[in-house]
Amino acid sequence: MGYVGVPIFFALSGFLITVRYYERFEKRRITFGKYLVKRFIRLYPLYFVILTLFVIAFGKPKTMIPQGVGAVIVTYTLTQALFPNLLLIGTAVGWTLTLEGMFYLVAPRLMQWLGRTASFSALLLRAVAVGLVTLAIGLLLARLPLADMLPDTLIGAPDTYILHYSLFGHLLDFLAGMVGGLAFLRRDIAPWSSRHANKLIWVGVVGALISIVALDMIESELGSLINRTLAFSVALFSSSLILGMASDSLRSNLVTRGLGSRLLVYLGKISYALFLIQLTEPCQWTYWILLGETLGVEDRILRAILLYVAATAMAAILYELIERPAHRWLSAQLTRV
Repeated sequence: MGYVGVPIFFALSGFLITVRYYERFEKRRITFGKYLVKRFIRLYPLYFVILTLFVIAFGKPKTMIPQGVGAVIVTYTLTQALFPNLLLIGTAVGWTLTLEGMFYLVAPRLMQWLGRTASFSALLLRAVAVGLVTLAIGLLLARLPLADMLPDTLIGAPDTYILHYSLFGHLLDFLAGMVGGLAFLRRDIAPWSSRHANKLIWVGVVGALISIVALDMIESELGSLINRTLAFSVALFSSSLILGMASDSLRSNLVTRGLGSRLLVYLGKISYALFLIQLTEPCQWTYWILLGETLGVEDRILRAILLYVAATAMAAILYELIERPAHRWLSAQLTRV
C-alpha cells in the first residue's frame, strides 16, 4: 500500500507550488526560467548523487541498473515514466519525479488560469474540466495507431499505465492540491477555511484513511478505474487536511501541533532523501543482511521498524552533507545570474 503516498505527495506538491508561486507570478516577481531553475535545484542534485552512488556504483539491484546509452540518458534525465519498459530503472521511484517535473512545467499557466476566476465554484469547475480533459487526452494518445513507429512510449500503453504512471492520470491529484492552495490564498475563502480549519483537518484525516482501507480491501489492479478513483480520493482528502492545517494559524488542532513539532518538521526535511533511497541496495542490504542475518531479527514488523530507523539516519546524513549544502550553493549561484 506504499503507493498511496504518491497521490498524497502530488496533492501536497500542488498546494505548495501554488501558495509559493501564484502571487509571485501574478506580480511578476519571478520569471519562468528562474522558477524552473529553483525546481531543478529542489529535485535533481540529490537524485543525481543517490542514483550514481547508491544504485549505479553498487550495480544492484540489477533490475534497477540502466542497460545501454538510451537507458542511462532516460534515467539521468528523469524521464522514466515516458517509457514503460524503463519505468523502474534507477531508483525505482524516479517515475514519480518524471510526473513531478512535468507538473512543474505546466503549473504556472495552470495556477494563473485557475486563479483568475470570479468565484470559487468557477475555480472548481475549471479544475475538474482540466483534469478530465487531460485524462481523456492521455487515453486517446494511447490509442493512436502509431505504436509500431513509437514503441515503448505512451503511444499504445495500456489504460492502466496511463492512469497510474502518467501525468494524464495524476494531474487530478495535483489539481486537488492547487485548488486547496488557491482557496488558502483567496480573500473570499480564507476566512471560511480559518473558521472551519478543525473540520477540514478531521474530514481529511478520516476520509483519507477510509479511502486507503478501501484500496487495501478491494485489492484492485494498479491503474484500474476503481483503484485510480480511490487513490484520487486520497489526494482529495489530503488536500482538505493540508488546507485545514495551513488555515489553523493558532495551531489549535492536535494534528497541526503534532505535524508542526520540531521532530516531524525535520523528518519532513529529510523525507526526499528517504524516499529516494528506500529501494536502493544500501537499504536492501540493511534489511536482509544486517537486520536479518547479523542481528537475527526474524519478526518482519520489528525488522521493518529497525530498517526505518537505519534508513532515516542515512537520509539525515544525505540531507545534511549533500542536499542542504547543494541547495544553498546552487541558490547562491542563481542569485548572481
